[in-house]
Amino acid sequence: MPRIRPIEDHEATETQRLLIETARINGAPDPLCAQIYVRSEAGRNWLRMWNELLNGGILPVPLKESVRVLISMKHFCGYCSTVRSRIAQERGLTEEKILATMDFEDSSLFDSREKAALRFAKTDGGTGVLARASAAKPTADR
Repeated sequence: MPRIRPIEDHEATETQRLLIETARINGAPDPLCAQIYVRSEAGRNWLRMWNELLNGGILPVPLKESVRVLISMKHFCGYCSTVRSRIAQERGLTEEKILATMDFEDSSLFDSREKAALRFAKTDGGTGVLARASAAKPTADR
């Protein structure tokens, strides 16, 4: 049992219920975790960001899910590397393809676009570029 008690439906606000239901629909993050996260503003903001990263943008959801799982495996996150997006699975992402991300360069399951995204994730984890961009000092020309 978690140290922080998951919120019960009758205690939850409309926003909290919506975030928990979205986790149930998406399959990720685990709805039990969502029931804990919604207790704080930081947790609610994290769930909103997760939903935006999963469902927003121009990259296909299965590709984003593959990248997310590869990064989580690279960083040895046992939770993140085992959680699966139901949306990505419904759109064709298989467990076979997820497991193939570890050797994606030699896999015929990935096209060139997918390999480029996975290469970026593996090389940098997606974090170094953001950190360098944040640390860059503004200059007159940018």
